[in-house]
Parts: sequence; C-alpha cells; structure tokens
Amino acid sequence: IRTLNTFLNFCVKQDLIRKNPLKGMKKYPINIEEPRFLSPEEVKRLLDCAKSTKIYSIVALAIYTGMRWGEINRLKWEDIDLTAGMITVRKSKSRIFRKLPIHKNLSEIMTGPSVIDNRTYSSFTFYWKKLLEDAKLDIRFHDLRHTFASLLIKNGVDILTVSKLLGHSTIVVTQIYSHLYQDHIKDAMNKL
Repeated sequence: IRTLNTFLNFCVKQDLIRKNPLKGMKKYPINIEEPRFLSPEEVKRLLDCAKSTKIYSIVALAIYTGMRWGEINRLKWEDIDLTAGMITVRKSKSRIFRKLPIHKNLSEIMTGPSVIDNRTYSSFTFYWKKLLEDAKLDIRFHDLRHTFASLLIKNGVDILTVSKLLGHSTIVVTQIYSHLYQDHIKDAMNKL
C-alpha cells in the first residue's frame, strides 16, 4: 500500500490523475509474530547435521553473520577477506553497505570454493529440506538470521550494534528483538 501510495502521488504530480484515491485511507497495523530462533542446542544439531552436506558453509554463514539469503547468494570470493577476517556485504535489502567480522568458527569452515558455488544455490531447497529432516527442525532459512540476532542480544550485545550487524536501515526494525532484553532490564535494575 505504501508503494502504491507513493506511485499514485507521483501520478498526481505528473498530471496523470487528478487525485490519489488512497489519500486518507486508513492503514491497519500488521501483527508481527515473535521471531523464531534456535536455541544453542538446536544450532549445534543443525550444524552437526549440515557438516556432511553441500550447504554447510551457507548455513554457517547465515548463523555466524546474520546475512539474508539474498546477501549470501550474491556473495563473491572477493567479498571474503580471511586474512583481515571480514566479509563485505555490498548489496543488501536495505541498500546499506556493511562489513561483518568473521567468527573464528566460520573462518575454519570457509576454506574452499564450495562456499561460493552457484550450482549449490540452485539446488539449495532440496538440500535444505533434507537437512531439516535430519536435524528434526521446522524452521525457515530466515530464522537463522533471527538466531544470530537473538544470540547476540542474549550474550549482552547492545541493540544498536545488533542493528548495524544486521544492516537494518533504522534501529526501529531491530526492535522486534526487544522482548529478549527483558533479562537485561532486570539485571540493570539489580545493579542500581
């Protein structure tokens, strides 16, 4: 609706239509479900099962960087600097260029060209479904991104840093994880 409204406002400015028919239309809030994330035990189980698959490095990238599927899919070898320990995300959903530190566990996994293999991407769904069956998990790939964020928050990383690592355009987007801060709020009050 927001995109259509912007387009119709453009049409009015271009004298293609007299008025925007959506002007004044009531917008209803969308109920956003609490994001699904994996426990540390589930992460271990998923990675253990993934080790013997062609998508191990893709799954590890998602868990250890919080990158979106599209960002991982567009990743090229020149974006990965193992010496400096950084991954450059050039094209993101929010169009925000960012650099991500490579976790030590991830650097051990990213040792060969199998990380960036278009044939693996094209058959990813097949391997992903099989992996979930083996790991006995019912999750979406995007839940690995939620897992990354939630584990950071639970380990005391501030929400602004989490927002920057996720490449969110504003911290407001990161607020979906605010329920995880309840324990930190209690701890903060106890320090008073």
